[in-house]
Amino acid sequence: MHVNDLLNNLITKLQAAKKQSLGRGYLIGEKDELISLLEDVRALLPTVVHEAEEILQKKDQLIYEAKLQAEKIIEQANLQRDKLASSHEVLLTAAAEAEAMRQEVSAEVAKLRAETDDYIDKQLARFELALTKVLGSVRKGRDRLTPASSYEDLSEQ
Repeated sequence: MHVNDLLNNLITKLQAAKKQSLGRGYLIGEKDELISLLEDVRALLPTVVHEAEEILQKKDQLIYEAKLQAEKIIEQANLQRDKLASSHEVLLTAAAEAEAMRQEVSAEVAKLRAETDDYIDKQLARFELALTKVLGSVRKGRDRLTPASSYEDLSEQ
């Protein structure tokens, strides 16, 4: 079951709960069932956090691999340049090609970094949205179960 499913179930239960007033806004509902649903949501949150951490690790791995590939290409270009350095004109041509390759690799690394950052940003935005929804649902549930004055008293402590 996913976090959203649990939250939807929790909201449905809260909406369907019998509202028996005990005075001053207190309500009696299916306390054990609501607590169980909240515990299930809480149990899923570490999974979501772990997924975000894995995404960050993948980003670092992609950047590391791109740097290794760039270093390998530069090393190969330098070796090729050294082999062709028998004459001055060939040496100048090889140096220009090596610089062009270095710039091309740098551009590719920058592109990969931008794509990776964009991917990570999108994943973190999804994670942020999920957490915002969870927080909103918890607040709604607390608002329905706790009178306004008691809720304010807790926030002042």
